[in-house]
Amino acid sequence: MELQKATAALESINTSIRALEPSAFDKMAPVLKRITALDKSPCFEFDRPEIDQPDSPLALKTFWDNGGYEVRASRLTFGIDGKRTLWSAPSMGTTLSRETHPRSPLLPLLCGIADSGCRAETASWRYRAELAFERFLADKERQASLEMYHDRISGKTKRDPAIDDPFSIKRPGEIDIRTTETEDDGIITFHEVDDCADKARHHAPEQRMNFWLRCRDEGPVYKAALPLGGMHPPQDGWLVLEGRRGHYEFCDEIRAYHMGTSSAYVVQDCSGLALNNDGSVDARKTDDKRTLKLQTGIVSREAIREAAWMILTAEHVDNYAHEANAETVPADFALVVPSDADQIRQQSISWTTSGSTAQTTLRWSYHLGPRKLASGDLTWPYDSNTPEWSHSLDLLHVAESSLQDGCAKAAPPDLFAKRFPSSKAGASERIRRAWNRLVSERPPCND
Repeated sequence: MELQKATAALESINTSIRALEPSAFDKMAPVLKRITALDKSPCFEFDRPEIDQPDSPLALKTFWDNGGYEVRASRLTFGIDGKRTLWSAPSMGTTLSRETHPRSPLLPLLCGIADSGCRAETASWRYRAELAFERFLADKERQASLEMYHDRISGKTKRDPAIDDPFSIKRPGEIDIRTTETEDDGIITFHEVDDCADKARHHAPEQRMNFWLRCRDEGPVYKAALPLGGMHPPQDGWLVLEGRRGHYEFCDEIRAYHMGTSSAYVVQDCSGLALNNDGSVDARKTDDKRTLKLQTGIVSREAIREAAWMILTAEHVDNYAHEANAETVPADFALVVPSDADQIRQQSISWTTSGSTAQTTLRWSYHLGPRKLASGDLTWPYDSNTPEWSHSLDLLHVAESSLQDGCAKAAPPDLFAKRFPSSKAGASERIRRAWNRLVSERPPCND
């Protein structure tokens, strides 16, 4: 009786969500209330699904389409006619739109939540970003494999004598990492093994199912996800970058790129560190070696717009998104509902961060007319810690490499005027004078 009731409720909810318009905020709450009521059904006692609060109907529909429905359907059919597959839930996406961020400074750029044409304008950029995120995480996994191999050959890890295969890597204070290894042309690759079933078999038969559920939910595979919705390609305004590039040999810079005309204005105040015998920096000698370079020109319009779009979007990327996943309970596990089945816990994981003395911090800002819509920091020349900023920098390198000397086509922003405050209030007087000189000496072309 309860199963029939829950099944009917699930199909009714499914029909309602399929018909839900992405902008129907008034209809989202009643549907969400029905999902919450369904999740309290006794039919889900052994592995109760959960749902986070969606910030829009679009987020709810996306969650449901990406596995929210399968999570509940798999639990209702679990154990019937030999079915032993369970789905883990996807994460709830976040929405970047005019409706969800009505007070955002970026409002002039944001798409309406139901404006599929607006989102289509940046479809190729989104595709490239998603591929870049995947490559970034794949590189992180390869790096982790190399670190495990290094630990093994250096004696920091050891084989578990109780397990011949797969290789068991143990570090004090950490959960066991189980891997197998293959060797091809002298290159050893580690492959993670799902050992939840093996671990569960160390428990009493009536507890194995519950332990397997707990173990399965401890380590979701996280990925970076762009926000739902999105923004128009920047058509106007200026992307401004300020700060030091380089370490021993460096340039203090201001760069401004116009989205509409691809005009570029660049000020570089360059020098090299003069060191004393004790290794400290001789500031006077370093300043004496400074040389000034003023440049105007044109960059690739498509490249600089994509770089600006990614920089503006990066602030809204979710680095802890995860996909739905179907897993089969081992055939030798009894389908026993334990008394504490609702206590299944989840853990968070994170990747390690890294840096280098060759890296510097640049301040970026985006200006539209006299308004500064957004600003933040980025690590130059690369960011090895987050996929969204790594991709932003890759795109920026591509755009800046396209710079061709010449006459700019738009008047540059007056960064140091009171009506147009610089994003870097601490800019040196030398840089300020250089920028004002560039503005006065290099007027835009009239053609």
